[in-house]
Amino acid sequence: MTVFLLELPVLFLLTGKGKIPFIISFFVYLLLCSIFAFSRRKSGKNIPSGIQYPIPTILLCVAGAILFYLRWNTSGRIISIASLLNKSPKQTCIIAALLLAMASSFGFDYILKFFLPPNEKKPAGKSFVFSDLFIKIYIFLSAFLTITLNSRCAPIYPFNHWVDPNTMFTVGKAVLKGYVPYRDLYEQKGPLLIFLHTAGAAISFDSFAGIWILEVIFCFFTLFFGYKILALFGRRENFILIPPAAFVIYSGYAFRTGDMAEEYCLPLLLYSLYVGCKVIKTNKLPSKTEFLWVGITSSMVFWIKYSMVGFYLGWFVFFAIRSLRKGTLKELIRGTLLIAAGLLPVTILILAYFALNHSLQIFYETYFSNNLYRFSQHMPISFYWGNMTSGFMNFLNRNPLVFAVSILGIFWIVREKKWTLLRYVLIVYLSTFICVYLNTNFPYYSFIFGVFVVFGFFWPEAIYTKLTQNKAELIPASSVISLLFSLAVLAFFSYNVSYLENKKEDLMQYKMKEVIDQSGIENPTLLYYRTLDLGINTTTGMIPNVRYFCLFNVNNQSEMNEEQSRCLHEGCVDFVTAFSIDPDDYPEFNAYDHQGWFVGPTDNNYGYYHYYTRKETIIL
Repeated sequence: MTVFLLELPVLFLLTGKGKIPFIISFFVYLLLCSIFAFSRRKSGKNIPSGIQYPIPTILLCVAGAILFYLRWNTSGRIISIASLLNKSPKQTCIIAALLLAMASSFGFDYILKFFLPPNEKKPAGKSFVFSDLFIKIYIFLSAFLTITLNSRCAPIYPFNHWVDPNTMFTVGKAVLKGYVPYRDLYEQKGPLLIFLHTAGAAISFDSFAGIWILEVIFCFFTLFFGYKILALFGRRENFILIPPAAFVIYSGYAFRTGDMAEEYCLPLLLYSLYVGCKVIKTNKLPSKTEFLWVGITSSMVFWIKYSMVGFYLGWFVFFAIRSLRKGTLKELIRGTLLIAAGLLPVTILILAYFALNHSLQIFYETYFSNNLYRFSQHMPISFYWGNMTSGFMNFLNRNPLVFAVSILGIFWIVREKKWTLLRYVLIVYLSTFICVYLNTNFPYYSFIFGVFVVFGFFWPEAIYTKLTQNKAELIPASSVISLLFSLAVLAFFSYNVSYLENKKEDLMQYKMKEVIDQSGIENPTLLYYRTLDLGINTTTGMIPNVRYFCLFNVNNQSEMNEEQSRCLHEGCVDFVTAFSIDPDDYPEFNAYDHQGWFVGPTDNNYGYYHYYTRKETIIL
């Protein structure tokens, strides 16, 4: 009877809609249960408790969840439950699939025990031993499933329609065609961020599949260095806390649709945070390699988004004060020189690229001068204080879970009386906050504070340690349950999962792609009139032929408007698109004919996207 109950969730997970699929699944279920029960009775062995094969069990559970989702996401029962939960049907189906997968974990593991040789028994009282490879695979699975479920760059989503990723992707893929960022196509983000999108475009030129792969890789290192900090102050078995940590970091509104500068900086900052924690824990200065990597990672952050180097300012100030108090000034100077050496490789490569393309001056003006124009205007102190105040409120409203968990981490540090660690975290936290919010603020800026979430998980770590101290067999089972349950909770709270309901054919970006494809124009071009990149360049694989191919929120608005006006007067592109709230309220251009509009969402706007063709262009 125990076997039948154990395998019942597996039956629910694998059963499809209709009588025939249910009958087939039910007979397979009865056959398996009978074989397992008979084999156990014949051998005289009881059904073993716990989970012996965590990673294969997770893979089977996820495969079952995918099968359940494919079969049931359009079912009437799921739609009824979704209306009760006030969630979309597909979001509800994912939650149900993951919860069923979690309940099926013991049944799947039992199936594996039947077909696979048993693990060697561990001596009584010994902890369940996990290899470093196992832990890395587990963390990678956590990263892969978190990003795939929650980033709209993942293949399960029809499209990522946030304007920022599309603009960066357009400029990034243009590099593959010989264009030089800033000079040939305008962008205000960092050069390394653009080159990351070039790498993504090299994988997939007309979709975000390559960006999704990059997100998974960066998420893996984020979670891995978070685990390293947990293991530094606790046990290696604390890797099971990584999935809930991933949920806290990636589930908030601050993550937006995925693919942002802060997301790529997170693992770089966490590495340096780990190095600092290691120094405090061991009371030893970083090794030469660690100093070099702090320099390399800080230079990468600088060339992605320099406002986040405030983290490193706090990091260096803490260690400078610590070295002066301990009288280790010579070691500090040596470490500073090593960090400076680490700054050089990425910096030299980037500057050499723009120098060889005769674009150093325009690169400086665009990335530095235009982005720092408010500082050059000598704004009053109240301006910067207002930015930080509104930034703090944005942090509370848009990323409350990260704020709460990171504050809990500070309470844990105080409770444990780790005063050196407390000074370290507070200095780095404060310097990061000031530099991020000093000049301006957007809701997604607070995502970077996910770097401090790891400290909040020392509270559940203490509880988990007590629960499993003399019960090592609970650790494999809890690793499976932790991952699947965290994914289910992520699916429930995610800002993005409801967008799985969208279909490609209903999105403006794909409707416009069809219009452009049917025009028969070879190498078509497009201008976004007073909007950022709406994603049409992404779906069509087009490269703009105008430097200000879209509008940016920077100080040189007049220059952008003049170039766009000139282009619209001369007819320098094949297609133009413009946004309006009212379908009858749209601008008219001398060289273009208004052809129609599509309705749809892009970023925070939902309205009418009018499109135009050059007057000599005929739509087939």
